[in-house]
Amino acid sequence: MPAMRFETAALLAELDSLAFPGRMRLLATRARELAGSRELGVLLDDLYGGDQFQRQIAVFLAGVAGERETIAGALEDPGWDVRRPAISAWLRSGAPSSR
Repeated sequence: MPAMRFETAALLAELDSLAFPGRMRLLATRARELAGSRELGVLLDDLYGGDQFQRQIAVFLAGVAGERETIAGALEDPGWDVRRPAISAWLRSGAPSSR
């Protein structure tokens, strides 16, 4: 696994201290702030290269920010806990049914 960027590690550390509702608020806020930026793409790539929990975070961020490329890639994820939210995000995104 490649080395994680400092910004990604800092985000994960920030999440550690929060209960679930606070985590989701923080992630949604961060996704909205970074939507459409290069920084979001780098963060998503970094997270999606990690373990299942990190890939779940990437899919959530991508869904909030409308990053269809990450969502589309997660549709083939071997982990159902990653693939299932990717399917939901893809359907909500209004993307065509066939990629």
